[in-house]
Amino acid sequence: MRAIEVVRRQLDSIHKRFTETAAGVTDAEWTARALPGANLPGFTLWHMARAQDWAVQTLIRGVPEVIADARWASVGGPGTPSMGLDLTLDEADAMARSVTRADMLGYHDAVHARIVAWVATLADDDLDATPESAAHQAAIPAYQHPAYAEEAGGTVLTYLVGPCFGHLRGHLGELETLLQAMRAR
Repeated sequence: MRAIEVVRRQLDSIHKRFTETAAGVTDAEWTARALPGANLPGFTLWHMARAQDWAVQTLIRGVPEVIADARWASVGGPGTPSMGLDLTLDEADAMARSVTRADMLGYHDAVHARIVAWVATLADDDLDATPESAAHQAAIPAYQHPAYAEEAGGTVLTYLVGPCFGHLRGHLGELETLLQAMRAR
């Protein structure tokens, strides 16, 4: 099996779990806090979709993110064009309250479609390339926070494995645990 096929399968797996998780969160749970200081499920799901969009479109490719499309600009875009690394808990809560499940699912579908279309153009050797991620972020004011600079400097594969796979799988586990805690009350 080619490495690109492994990448595609991981993207599809994450997308499926994201969709199932988001669809299973009730309206009340979307903006409920399971534990003091924990993010609201609506924010975590927004952040996950934004993380994939940011990692592939900005860090790797240096092209406009899906969130910049007119259709998706209202999904947390205009007021907070970042992906949430620099938000306070109150700002993250406001984000969760401003994003609907339907918009989040549609946005994540669009992000997934753009990423897999791009991955289909790659050869295995392309995964070893080191994109100009620092330069790609430099022109975007929302990404001037030090937390974003710390993410620059990887290869295409490290960005896919980190922000696009591992990071999202971690958040999916976190959401599962927090939702179980809420439902056990």
